[in-house]
Amino acid sequence: MQRRTKQEIINSIYKSTLEILNDKGYKATTFQNVAHQADTARAVLYRHWESPFELINAAMDNRLKQNEQNFFSMSLPDISLRGDLIFALSHSLKMSKILGPEFFRAFLYETGKNNNIQERLKHTRQLNLSIMGRIIEKAKARGEISQPIDEYLQLLPFDMLRYEVLINEKSLTSQFIEKLVDDVVLPSFMKEQKNG
Repeated sequence: MQRRTKQEIINSIYKSTLEILNDKGYKATTFQNVAHQADTARAVLYRHWESPFELINAAMDNRLKQNEQNFFSMSLPDISLRGDLIFALSHSLKMSKILGPEFFRAFLYETGKNNNIQERLKHTRQLNLSIMGRIIEKAKARGEISQPIDEYLQLLPFDMLRYEVLINEKSLTSQFIEKLVDDVVLPSFMKEQKNG
């Protein structure tokens, strides 16, 4: 049997971590179970990660890296403010489905005791503002809006999606995205234009 490279072992660990997380839940995602499924020693895991949650985070980061790059470098349809918002939020929803409900349960469980959560939230916030900045610039170029949009309002749709997935554990649909845009986001943006 040929010896595996370090990267092959890491990839096997990540794959096993996500399989256990999604099949058996957060509490079953232990170093012992991951090491067994990845066919490696627990010492390998302890050398790289301080806790199972750190490992889950790393596995998710690895899995999302390509999807995140695609999402934040994507071409917006440039049809309308509404169309761009629905498009971007639909992609955000797809990314949350990639993570899966067990990741969000683990995320909630670890929020109070893990400093990396705050860093992840800051990073996500910046990415969300980046995509909203692109949407707003295109809307300004089309003459749909002229006044700046408050950061709070820019982040609102992403925060609402996160809330529905994290707290209400809802499986969100494209109809929810449309309702969110039509009933909450666009009216808030347009009110900002009148007040500006």
